[in-house]
Amino acid sequence: MTLQSQPVLTDAAREDTTDSAAELAAMVGPVTIHLPGDPAYDEARRLWNTAVDLLPAAIAEPTTAAEVSAVVTASRKLGLKVAPVSTGHNAGPLVRHDLTSTVLVKLSSMTAVEVDPSTAMAKVQGGALWGDVIDAAGAHGLACLHGSSPDVGVGGYLLGGGIFLYARRLGMATSSLTAVEIVLVDGQLVRADRTQHQSLFWALRGGGGSFGIVTSFEFSLYPLATVHAGMMVWDIDDAERVVRAWAEWAPEAPEEITTSMRILNLPQSPDIPKKWAAVRSSAWTAPSWPTKAVRRASSLLSGSCRRESTPSRRCRPARSHDSIWTPGPDSGHREHGPAGTTDG
Repeated sequence: MTLQSQPVLTDAAREDTTDSAAELAAMVGPVTIHLPGDPAYDEARRLWNTAVDLLPAAIAEPTTAAEVSAVVTASRKLGLKVAPVSTGHNAGPLVRHDLTSTVLVKLSSMTAVEVDPSTAMAKVQGGALWGDVIDAAGAHGLACLHGSSPDVGVGGYLLGGGIFLYARRLGMATSSLTAVEIVLVDGQLVRADRTQHQSLFWALRGGGGSFGIVTSFEFSLYPLATVHAGMMVWDIDDAERVVRAWAEWAPEAPEEITTSMRILNLPQSPDIPKKWAAVRSSAWTAPSWPTKAVRRASSLLSGSCRRESTPSRRCRPARSHDSIWTPGPDSGHREHGPAGTTDG
């Protein structure tokens, strides 16, 4: 099913918007602008979430913060709105709006990543992907508080909070954010951190991207030598018992363990049950494997899953594995375990 943004403007208003969008291209200099009917328009508006079909007045593809500022400034003068996207993972909310007077500002050409190993800090452009940050940080034996997939954009994840493998020990990803450069609604480019534009900086860390277009992020990295991670999968029939056991174990687990429980309707695969499945994924961020905690979890999660019709049967995971992520100069992301099953 594809969801499409619906125009609500009158024909006259739509014609005025079309003229304004055409003027935009002349006002922003070297910035690439795609208009409806241009050969590259349809390709440019295609995002990661292909279930969303957006029809903006224009698509801008800036490569620098100055170009983002130029697009915002010109759009404002022309009476056009702007909507920034990087990968488009969370493009769904945009489909609820009439975009016939909106310029889609794609940051997918702004993906530069810089890592300073002496300060354990990273600076990335607004369209950077976590996979690129993982590789750059891993080359120096450092880890970033990344999302669950390498093709997730840094921007949306950081601005929305960011909880994954290291959250219990190191906090949400947004808490490691130290500074941003952001283009405001008037086109002004400012730096926000703990010493300047403090209220804006406070709001950006978890408040989402509605305050402007962030063109760069600076955040802390961490010297994690080894990370153990993996998942266990159960048949949906065991979901209630597994969830109850997990809820009993998780609050008392060591802070080095970050764990999550999900109920998923998964596609057919030889690696998972044919029915729905209950999935638990977790990561351990200390040098040695948490034998005691894992045994406790295994005991609870397996022992609580007896079927009432067959009391002697202990419910075992339909699939489980461990993987190890080791930052190093030759590979920022190593996996050991069944291919395609690491959640991270």
